Amino acid sequence: MTDLWLQAVFAFTGGVLLNLAPCVLPVLPFKVHALIAETGQTSRARLIAALALAAGSLAVFLPLGLASAYLNLQWGFLFQSRVFLLMLIVLLFAAGAVMALHVPIRLPSKVYEAGAAGSGPFLTGALAGVLSTPCTGPFLGSVLAFSLTQPASATVTIFAAIGLGLAAPYVLLLAIPGLIDRLPRGGAWLARIEELMGFILLGGAVFFIGSIVSPALQRAAAFSLVALFVLWAVWHLLNRESTASRLLPAVCVALVGSLVAADSLRDSEPLPWQPYSHARRTAALEQQRPLLIEFTADWCINCKVLERTVYSDAEVVALASESGLLTLQVDMTQADAPQQRLLRSFGGGGIPFAIVIEGDGRIVSRFPDLFGASQLIEAIVEATDETGRITPRVAPLTRY
Repeated sequence: MTDLWLQAVFAFTGGVLLNLAPCVLPVLPFKVHALIAETGQTSRARLIAALALAAGSLAVFLPLGLASAYLNLQWGFLFQSRVFLLMLIVLLFAAGAVMALHVPIRLPSKVYEAGAAGSGPFLTGALAGVLSTPCTGPFLGSVLAFSLTQPASATVTIFAAIGLGLAAPYVLLLAIPGLIDRLPRGGAWLARIEELMGFILLGGAVFFIGSIVSPALQRAAAFSLVALFVLWAVWHLLNRESTASRLLPAVCVALVGSLVAADSLRDSEPLPWQPYSHARRTAALEQQRPLLIEFTADWCINCKVLERTVYSDAEVVALASESGLLTLQVDMTQADAPQQRLLRSFGGGGIPFAIVIEGDGRIVSRFPDLFGASQLIEAIVEATDETGRITPRVAPLTRY
Protein backbone atom coordinates (compact mmCIF):
# COMPACT_ATOMS: atom_id res chain seq x y z
CA MET A 1 0.00 0.00 0.00
CA THR A 2 2.90 2.34 0.80
CA ASP A 3 4.32 1.75 -2.68
CA LEU A 4 0.95 2.57 -4.23
CA TRP A 5 0.60 5.89 -2.44
CA LEU A 6 4.20 6.78 -3.23
CA GLN A 7 3.56 6.04 -6.90
CA ALA A 8 0.33 8.07 -6.69
CA VAL A 9 2.37 11.04 -5.43
CA PHE A 10 4.77 10.55 -8.34
CA ALA A 11 1.77 10.31 -10.69
CA PHE A 12 0.32 13.57 -9.35
CA THR A 13 3.71 15.28 -9.67
CA GLY A 14 4.08 13.86 -13.17
CA GLY A 15 0.65 15.21 -14.06
CA VAL A 16 1.68 18.69 -12.88
CA LEU A 17 4.96 18.53 -14.82
CA LEU A 18 3.14 17.21 -17.88
CA ASN A 19 1.88 20.78 -18.34
CA LEU A 20 5.47 21.73 -19.27
CA ALA A 21 6.02 18.94 -21.81
CA PRO A 22 5.99 19.77 -25.55
CA CYS A 23 3.27 17.19 -26.20
CA VAL A 24 0.66 19.23 -24.32
CA LEU A 25 1.21 22.43 -26.33
CA PRO A 26 -2.14 22.03 -28.18
CA VAL A 27 -3.86 22.09 -24.75
CA LEU A 28 -2.52 25.53 -23.82
CA PRO A 29 -4.97 27.67 -25.83
CA PHE A 30 -8.01 26.01 -24.26
CA LYS A 31 -6.70 26.49 -20.72
CA VAL A 32 -5.68 30.10 -21.34
CA HIS A 33 -9.13 30.77 -22.77
CA ALA A 34 -10.74 29.17 -19.70
CA LEU A 35 -8.70 31.38 -17.35
CA ILE A 36 -9.46 34.57 -19.25
CA ALA A 37 -13.17 33.72 -19.33
CA GLU A 38 -13.25 33.63 -15.52
CA THR A 39 -11.64 37.04 -14.93
CA GLY A 40 -14.00 39.34 -13.08
CA GLN A 41 -16.27 36.50 -11.94
CA THR A 42 -17.32 35.96 -8.32
CA SER A 43 -15.29 33.70 -6.03
CA ARG A 44 -18.11 31.17 -6.00
CA ALA A 45 -18.29 31.08 -9.80
CA ARG A 46 -14.53 30.58 -10.08
CA LEU A 47 -14.56 27.82 -7.46
CA ILE A 48 -17.27 26.02 -9.44
CA ALA A 49 -15.19 26.47 -12.60
CA ALA A 50 -12.12 25.05 -10.83
CA LEU A 51 -14.01 21.98 -9.61
CA ALA A 52 -15.57 21.52 -13.05
CA LEU A 53 -12.16 21.63 -14.74
CA ALA A 54 -10.81 19.00 -12.34
CA ALA A 55 -13.91 16.87 -12.88
CA GLY A 56 -13.46 17.10 -16.64
CA SER A 57 -9.89 15.89 -16.34
CA LEU A 58 -10.98 12.98 -14.12
CA ALA A 59 -13.77 12.14 -16.56
CA VAL A 60 -11.05 11.30 -19.09
CA PHE A 61 -8.40 9.71 -16.89
CA LEU A 62 -10.69 7.38 -14.93
CA PRO A 63 -11.93 5.61 -18.11
CA LEU A 64 -8.33 5.52 -19.37
CA GLY A 65 -7.33 3.80 -16.14
CA LEU A 66 -10.14 1.27 -16.51
CA ALA A 67 -9.16 0.63 -20.13
CA SER A 68 -5.57 0.06 -19.09
CA ALA A 69 -6.54 -2.23 -16.19
CA TYR A 70 -9.18 -4.37 -17.88
CA LEU A 71 -8.41 -4.13 -21.61
CA ASN A 72 -4.59 -3.95 -21.38
CA LEU A 73 -4.58 -0.80 -23.52
CA GLN A 74 -1.47 1.39 -23.47
CA TRP A 75 -1.23 5.07 -22.62
CA GLY A 76 -1.98 7.02 -25.79
CA PHE A 77 -4.01 4.23 -27.42
CA LEU A 78 -6.70 6.70 -28.55
CA PHE A 79 -4.24 8.26 -30.98
CA GLN A 80 -3.79 4.93 -32.76
CA SER A 81 -7.32 5.31 -34.15
CA ARG A 82 -7.54 7.15 -37.48
CA VAL A 83 -11.17 8.05 -36.76
CA PHE A 84 -10.22 9.65 -33.44
CA LEU A 85 -7.32 11.51 -35.06
CA LEU A 86 -9.57 12.82 -37.82
CA MET A 87 -12.11 14.09 -35.28
CA LEU A 88 -9.34 15.72 -33.26
CA ILE A 89 -7.85 17.39 -36.34
CA VAL A 90 -11.25 18.82 -37.32
CA LEU A 91 -11.76 20.12 -33.77
CA LEU A 92 -8.32 21.75 -33.58
CA PHE A 93 -8.65 23.25 -37.05
CA ALA A 94 -12.12 24.66 -36.34
CA ALA A 95 -11.14 26.13 -32.97
CA GLY A 96 -7.90 27.52 -34.42
CA ALA A 97 -9.72 29.11 -37.36
CA VAL A 98 -12.15 30.84 -35.01
CA MET A 99 -9.44 32.14 -32.67
CA ALA A 100 -6.69 33.03 -35.16
CA LEU A 101 -8.60 34.00 -38.28
CA HIS A 102 -11.98 34.95 -36.79
CA VAL A 103 -13.75 32.53 -39.13
CA PRO A 104 -17.45 32.56 -38.20
CA ILE A 105 -18.45 28.99 -37.28
CA ARG A 106 -21.99 28.70 -35.98
CA LEU A 107 -22.56 25.83 -33.56
CA PRO A 108 -25.94 24.34 -32.59
CA SER A 109 -27.82 26.39 -29.99
CA LYS A 110 -27.53 23.59 -27.41
CA VAL A 111 -23.77 24.06 -27.38
CA TYR A 112 -24.14 27.70 -26.36
CA GLU A 113 -26.77 26.75 -23.76
CA ALA A 114 -24.37 24.20 -22.30
CA GLY A 115 -21.62 26.78 -22.10
CA ALA A 116 -23.94 29.21 -20.35
CA ALA A 117 -24.86 26.47 -17.86
CA GLY A 118 -21.23 26.28 -16.70
CA SER A 119 -19.97 23.20 -18.52
CA GLY A 120 -17.26 25.16 -20.34
CA PRO A 121 -14.51 24.46 -17.75
CA PHE A 122 -15.58 20.80 -17.58
CA LEU A 123 -15.18 20.44 -21.34
CA THR A 124 -11.85 22.28 -21.15
CA GLY A 125 -10.60 19.83 -18.52
CA ALA A 126 -11.80 16.85 -20.52
CA LEU A 127 -10.27 18.07 -23.77
CA ALA A 128 -7.02 18.90 -21.99
CA GLY A 129 -6.96 15.36 -20.64
CA VAL A 130 -7.43 13.84 -24.07
CA LEU A 131 -4.81 16.07 -25.71
CA SER A 132 -2.30 15.30 -22.96
CA THR A 133 -2.14 11.56 -23.60
CA PRO A 134 -0.09 11.19 -26.82
CA CYS A 135 3.13 10.93 -24.83
CA THR A 136 4.51 10.75 -21.31
CA GLY A 137 6.36 13.34 -19.29
CA PRO A 138 8.73 13.34 -16.29
CA PHE A 139 7.95 10.60 -13.73
CA LEU A 140 5.09 9.22 -15.82
CA GLY A 141 7.04 6.59 -17.75
CA SER A 142 8.06 4.67 -14.63
CA VAL A 143 4.70 5.28 -12.94
CA LEU A 144 2.77 3.88 -15.91
CA ALA A 145 5.08 0.88 -16.07
CA PHE A 146 4.41 0.29 -12.35
CA SER A 147 0.64 0.52 -12.91
CA LEU A 148 0.79 -2.33 -15.43
CA THR A 149 1.83 -4.72 -12.66
CA GLN A 150 -0.87 -3.66 -10.17
CA PRO A 151 -4.51 -4.61 -9.53
CA ALA A 152 -7.22 -2.66 -11.33
CA SER A 153 -7.99 -0.44 -8.33
CA ALA A 154 -4.35 0.65 -8.08
CA THR A 155 -4.14 1.36 -11.82
CA VAL A 156 -7.27 3.54 -11.70
CA THR A 157 -5.90 5.37 -8.63
CA ILE A 158 -2.68 6.19 -10.47
CA PHE A 159 -4.52 7.44 -13.55
CA ALA A 160 -6.79 9.59 -11.36
CA ALA A 161 -3.71 11.11 -9.69
CA ILE A 162 -2.28 11.98 -13.12
CA GLY A 163 -5.53 13.69 -14.10
CA LEU A 164 -5.67 15.70 -10.87
CA GLY A 165 -2.03 16.72 -11.27
CA LEU A 166 -2.62 17.87 -14.83
CA ALA A 167 -5.51 20.08 -13.72
CA ALA A 168 -3.95 21.29 -10.44
CA PRO A 169 -2.11 24.46 -11.62
CA TYR A 170 -5.21 25.80 -13.36
CA VAL A 171 -7.49 24.80 -10.49
CA LEU A 172 -5.29 26.83 -8.13
CA LEU A 173 -5.33 29.84 -10.44
CA LEU A 174 -9.13 29.68 -10.60
CA ALA A 175 -9.76 28.91 -6.93
CA ILE A 176 -7.42 31.41 -5.23
CA PRO A 177 -8.92 34.92 -5.27
CA GLY A 178 -6.89 37.62 -6.95
CA LEU A 179 -4.57 35.46 -9.06
CA ILE A 180 -6.42 35.72 -12.36
CA ASP A 181 -7.96 39.13 -11.72
CA ARG A 182 -4.61 40.58 -12.77
CA LEU A 183 -5.17 39.33 -16.30
CA PRO A 184 -6.37 41.98 -18.77
CA ARG A 185 -10.07 41.78 -19.58
CA GLY A 186 -9.99 43.23 -23.07
CA GLY A 187 -8.16 45.35 -25.59
CA ALA A 188 -5.89 44.77 -28.57
CA TRP A 189 -3.21 42.99 -26.51
CA LEU A 190 -5.65 40.32 -25.37
CA ALA A 191 -6.93 39.94 -28.93
CA ARG A 192 -3.38 39.22 -30.14
CA ILE A 193 -2.98 36.60 -27.38
CA GLU A 194 -6.15 34.84 -28.48
CA GLU A 195 -5.05 34.91 -32.13
CA LEU A 196 -1.67 33.43 -31.17
CA MET A 197 -3.44 30.64 -29.28
CA GLY A 198 -5.43 29.99 -32.45
CA PHE A 199 -2.24 29.53 -34.46
CA ILE A 200 -1.01 27.03 -31.86
CA LEU A 201 -4.21 25.04 -32.37
CA LEU A 202 -3.75 25.16 -36.15
CA GLY A 203 -0.18 23.96 -35.63
CA GLY A 204 -1.51 21.05 -33.59
CA ALA A 205 -3.90 20.14 -36.41
CA VAL A 206 -1.05 20.23 -38.95
CA PHE A 207 1.12 18.06 -36.69
CA PHE A 208 -1.52 15.37 -36.15
CA ILE A 209 -2.49 15.35 -39.83
CA GLY A 210 0.91 13.80 -40.50
CA SER A 211 -0.45 10.53 -39.09
CA ILE A 212 -3.07 10.18 -41.84
CA VAL A 213 -1.63 11.91 -44.94
CA SER A 214 1.64 11.74 -46.85
CA PRO A 215 4.69 13.68 -45.59
CA ALA A 216 4.55 15.89 -48.69
CA LEU A 217 1.00 17.03 -47.88
CA GLN A 218 1.92 17.67 -44.27
CA ARG A 219 4.93 19.77 -45.32
CA ALA A 220 2.73 21.78 -47.68
CA ALA A 221 0.23 22.40 -44.87
CA ALA A 222 3.03 23.38 -42.49
CA PHE A 223 4.56 25.79 -45.02
CA SER A 224 1.17 27.40 -45.64
CA LEU A 225 0.56 27.82 -41.92
CA VAL A 226 3.99 29.39 -41.33
CA ALA A 227 3.42 31.79 -44.24
CA LEU A 228 0.01 32.73 -42.83
CA PHE A 229 1.52 33.22 -39.37
CA VAL A 230 4.24 35.53 -40.72
CA LEU A 231 1.65 37.55 -42.64
CA TRP A 232 -0.41 37.88 -39.45
CA ALA A 233 2.61 39.10 -37.49
CA VAL A 234 3.76 41.56 -40.16
CA TRP A 235 0.23 42.94 -40.55
CA HIS A 236 -0.01 43.79 -36.85
CA LEU A 237 3.53 45.16 -36.77
CA LEU A 238 2.71 47.60 -39.58
CA ASN A 239 -0.76 48.39 -38.27
CA ARG A 240 -1.27 51.39 -36.00
CA GLU A 241 -1.83 49.59 -32.74
CA SER A 242 -0.53 50.08 -29.22
CA THR A 243 3.08 49.20 -28.46
CA ALA A 244 2.01 46.32 -26.20
CA SER A 245 -0.20 44.73 -28.85
CA ARG A 246 2.59 44.98 -31.45
CA LEU A 247 5.20 43.49 -29.12
CA LEU A 248 3.75 39.97 -29.30
CA PRO A 249 3.84 39.73 -33.13
CA ALA A 250 7.40 41.11 -33.09
CA VAL A 251 8.52 38.45 -30.62
CA CYS A 252 6.76 35.77 -32.69
CA VAL A 253 8.53 36.83 -35.90
CA ALA A 254 11.89 36.81 -34.11
CA LEU A 255 11.17 33.37 -32.63
CA VAL A 256 10.13 31.83 -35.96
CA GLY A 257 13.19 33.32 -37.65
CA SER A 258 15.48 31.95 -34.93
CA LEU A 259 13.97 28.46 -35.18
CA VAL A 260 14.30 28.40 -38.97
CA ALA A 261 17.90 29.64 -38.78
CA ALA A 262 18.83 27.12 -36.08
CA ASP A 263 17.32 24.27 -38.09
CA SER A 264 19.15 25.31 -41.26
CA LEU A 265 22.49 25.42 -39.42
CA ARG A 266 22.26 21.84 -38.17
CA ASP A 267 25.06 19.87 -39.85
CA SER A 268 24.44 16.48 -38.23
CA GLU A 269 22.42 13.70 -39.76
CA PRO A 270 20.04 11.80 -37.47
CA LEU A 271 20.72 8.27 -36.34
CA PRO A 272 20.33 5.66 -39.13
CA TRP A 273 17.16 4.00 -37.88
CA GLN A 274 16.00 0.63 -39.16
CA PRO A 275 12.51 -0.82 -38.62
CA TYR A 276 12.48 -3.15 -35.64
CA SER A 277 12.25 -6.88 -36.22
CA HIS A 278 13.00 -9.81 -33.97
CA ALA A 279 15.40 -11.15 -36.62
CA ARG A 280 17.46 -7.92 -36.63
CA ARG A 281 17.60 -7.89 -32.85
CA THR A 282 18.65 -11.55 -32.67
CA ALA A 283 21.31 -11.12 -35.37
CA ALA A 284 22.78 -8.10 -33.56
CA LEU A 285 23.03 -9.97 -30.27
CA GLU A 286 24.63 -12.96 -32.00
CA GLN A 287 27.30 -10.54 -33.25
CA GLN A 288 27.46 -8.95 -29.76
CA ARG A 289 26.48 -5.56 -31.19
CA PRO A 290 24.99 -3.02 -28.79
CA LEU A 291 21.41 -1.95 -29.52
CA LEU A 292 19.32 1.19 -29.20
CA ILE A 293 15.59 0.50 -29.55
CA GLU A 294 13.22 3.46 -29.75
CA PHE A 295 9.42 3.32 -29.50
CA THR A 296 7.88 6.25 -31.36
CA ALA A 297 4.78 7.37 -33.26
CA ASP A 298 3.83 10.06 -35.76
CA TRP A 299 1.40 11.59 -33.23
CA CYS A 300 3.94 11.69 -30.36
CA ILE A 301 5.19 15.29 -30.08
CA ASN A 302 7.80 14.44 -27.44
CA CYS A 303 9.15 11.72 -29.73
CA LYS A 304 9.65 14.28 -32.49
CA VAL A 305 11.44 16.60 -30.05
CA LEU A 306 13.88 13.80 -29.21
CA GLU A 307 14.43 13.04 -32.89
CA ARG A 308 15.23 16.70 -33.65
CA THR A 309 17.54 17.11 -30.65
CA VAL A 310 19.02 14.07 -28.91
CA TYR A 311 18.93 11.63 -31.83
CA SER A 312 20.39 14.28 -34.15
CA ASP A 313 23.12 15.39 -31.73
CA ALA A 314 26.49 15.29 -33.52
CA GLU A 315 28.28 13.52 -30.66
CA VAL A 316 25.52 10.93 -30.28
CA VAL A 317 25.57 10.15 -34.01
CA ALA A 318 29.38 9.93 -34.10
CA LEU A 319 29.53 7.67 -31.04
CA ALA A 320 26.83 5.39 -32.44
CA SER A 321 28.79 4.99 -35.68
CA GLU A 322 32.09 4.44 -33.88
CA SER A 323 30.67 1.83 -31.52
CA GLY A 324 28.76 -0.16 -34.13
CA LEU A 325 25.47 0.61 -32.37
CA LEU A 326 22.45 -0.83 -34.19
CA THR A 327 19.48 1.55 -33.96
CA LEU A 328 16.04 -0.04 -34.27
CA GLN A 329 12.75 1.86 -34.31
CA VAL A 330 9.33 0.50 -33.30
CA ASP A 331 6.57 2.54 -34.99
CA MET A 332 3.58 2.73 -32.60
CA THR A 333 1.50 5.03 -34.82
CA GLN A 334 -1.05 2.26 -35.30
CA ALA A 335 0.42 -0.31 -32.94
CA ASP A 336 -0.76 -3.91 -32.94
CA ALA A 337 -0.85 -6.33 -30.02
CA PRO A 338 2.70 -7.71 -30.54
CA GLN A 339 4.14 -4.18 -30.45
CA GLN A 340 2.19 -3.42 -27.27
CA ARG A 341 3.54 -6.61 -25.67
CA LEU A 342 7.06 -5.74 -26.80
CA LEU A 343 6.84 -2.33 -25.14
CA ARG A 344 5.62 -3.89 -21.90
CA SER A 345 8.27 -6.61 -22.01
CA PHE A 346 10.95 -3.90 -21.86
CA GLY A 347 9.21 -2.16 -18.95
CA GLY A 348 7.58 0.63 -20.96
CA GLY A 349 4.19 2.09 -20.11
CA GLY A 350 3.96 4.71 -22.86
CA ILE A 351 5.99 6.64 -25.40
CA PRO A 352 8.52 8.08 -25.91
CA PHE A 353 10.46 5.08 -24.64
CA ALA A 354 13.94 3.87 -25.51
CA ILE A 355 16.36 1.24 -24.23
CA VAL A 356 20.07 0.63 -24.70
CA ILE A 357 21.13 -3.04 -24.71
CA GLU A 358 24.62 -4.53 -24.42
CA GLY A 359 25.89 -7.10 -26.89
CA ASP A 360 25.19 -9.87 -24.36
CA GLY A 361 21.52 -8.85 -24.11
CA ARG A 362 21.66 -6.98 -20.80
CA ILE A 363 19.57 -3.81 -20.69
CA VAL A 364 21.89 -0.97 -19.74
CA SER A 365 19.42 1.93 -19.58
CA ARG A 366 15.73 2.64 -19.98
CA PHE A 367 14.50 6.10 -21.01
CA PRO A 368 10.75 6.32 -20.26
CA ASP A 369 10.26 9.97 -21.28
CA LEU A 370 12.32 12.99 -22.38
CA PHE A 371 16.06 12.78 -21.77
CA GLY A 372 19.28 14.51 -22.77
CA ALA A 373 22.13 13.69 -25.14
CA SER A 374 24.56 13.26 -22.23
CA GLN A 375 22.39 10.51 -20.72
CA LEU A 376 22.26 8.61 -24.00
CA ILE A 377 26.02 9.01 -24.50
CA GLU A 378 26.70 7.56 -21.06
CA ALA A 379 24.44 4.59 -21.79
CA ILE A 380 26.12 3.88 -25.15
CA VAL A 381 29.58 4.09 -23.55
CA GLU A 382 28.52 1.65 -20.84
CA ALA A 383 26.99 -0.75 -23.38
CA THR A 384 30.05 -0.72 -25.63
CA ASP A 385 32.64 -0.83 -22.84
CA GLU A 386 31.89 -4.49 -22.17
CA THR A 387 32.32 -5.47 -25.81
CA GLY A 388 35.59 -3.57 -26.20
CA ARG A 389 34.39 -1.84 -29.36
CA ILE A 390 35.45 1.63 -28.21
CA THR A 391 37.64 3.19 -25.57
CA PRO A 392 35.48 4.57 -22.75
CA ARG A 393 35.46 8.32 -22.36
CA VAL A 394 33.79 10.76 -20.04
CA ALA A 395 30.53 12.06 -21.50
CA PRO A 396 29.72 15.75 -21.08
CA LEU A 397 27.06 16.24 -18.42
CA THR A 398 25.95 19.70 -19.47
CA ARG A 399 24.46 18.82 -22.83
CA TYR A 400 20.71 18.62 -23.36
